[in-house]
Amino acid sequence: MEPTPIVVSGWDIVKFALGTGVVTAVANNLLGWWRDWKKEGTTTIRDARYLAMRVAVTLDRFAIECANSIGDNELFSGSQGHAGTVHGRLPPLEEYPTDADWKALDPSLSARALSLRNDLRLSEGIIKFWWEIEPGDQGILMTTCDGQAGTCGYRAWQLAADMRRHYGLPEFDPKPTSWDVVTVLKEQYDLELKRMKDSAADRERRERAKTAAA
Repeated sequence: MEPTPIVVSGWDIVKFALGTGVVTAVANNLLGWWRDWKKEGTTTIRDARYLAMRVAVTLDRFAIECANSIGDNELFSGSQGHAGTVHGRLPPLEEYPTDADWKALDPSLSARALSLRNDLRLSEGIIKFWWEIEPGDQGILMTTCDGQAGTCGYRAWQLAADMRRHYGLPEFDPKPTSWDVVTVLKEQYDLELKRMKDSAADRERRERAKTAAA
């Protein structure tokens, strides 16, 4: 006599799992994982917003100092040295926060923030170059410094604004309390950009003339 086959339905398996607490254990594990994941994600976003705010404030301050140096140079030139101060170097960029997790910040924004120091080093090199070419010429020194301060300061201001926009932070507008810092920086930024284009075009003309003469 053949043994009667035992048929196990899906419902039997479910009842067995419920009876042994397997489903409950799995559900509790999934719920715990979901809570941890949600908490970790919320913490990461909060940390990123806080870091972005601190970096943006640092960049704002640097941009304002760049605008101040441009204003001092302009006042010195306009008053024939009776007011203002000659600036031949860029203002320092304060250290970024080191007690925060930079990995939480958007990669494109953190890359721009960290590479800004390289831009400052290049700008300082340009100022030093012209000072060595025309030693003692305050006019060239101030013009070069203004152009680099406008370039670096405006980039810092744009980055700070992008960070605030990306993380939904309040905008910082200094116009109601002081002067139009952004306009000062943008004017020098545009002038420096034009000087660079004119210089590149002049080099190209000289190269073409040299090739034609050869």
